Amino acid sequence: SEFIVGDMSNFNLNEKFDIIICMFSAFGYLTENNQIENFFKSVKKHLNEGGLLIIDCWNGLGIMNKLPSSIEKSVKIEELKIIRKSSPNLDSKNHVNNVIFNVKIFQNNSLIDEYEEQHKVRFFFPKELEKYMNDEGFELIYTCPSYDLDKEITEKDWNMVLVGRLKKICI
Repeated sequence: SEFIVGDMSNFNLNEKFDIIICMFSAFGYLTENNQIENFFKSVKKHLNEGGLLIIDCWNGLGIMNKLPSSIEKSVKIEELKIIRKSSPNLDSKNHVNNVIFNVKIFQNNSLIDEYEEQHKVRFFFPKELEKYMNDEGFELIYTCPSYDLDKEITEKDWNMVLVGRLKKICI
């Protein structure tokens, strides 16, 4: 396998694929409209006609229904314990949640490391992404809550999957 690190809103691999997948809400790190437009342009260059694009992202319907709140998660593995606290700052006008993650790592109950990460993540509405897709020649063919392919998206779902198909080029 080959791994390439780059900007998903501007890439050129000189290859075409049948499927392109963007998972784990990575799409939300494209926070500006021009980045999103450029993402679809780059993907389009890399898909075979009729190829599929699968995107997992935050669902604006769910975000606005159940606003982000502070959450603390922890995991313990043998003598290590990791605690991550998220502190959100919702910017609903710009469809962005600015989240600060504070991470503490303990070994045998003693703090051995602590750091903070700042994440600016955009959320999307299904019709909004359908418009972006249509503008670049994609047809939105399927939507569902993330990891639940048998259900319809509702305002109760914070994450969603969208599947687009690159339309055939008619001359």
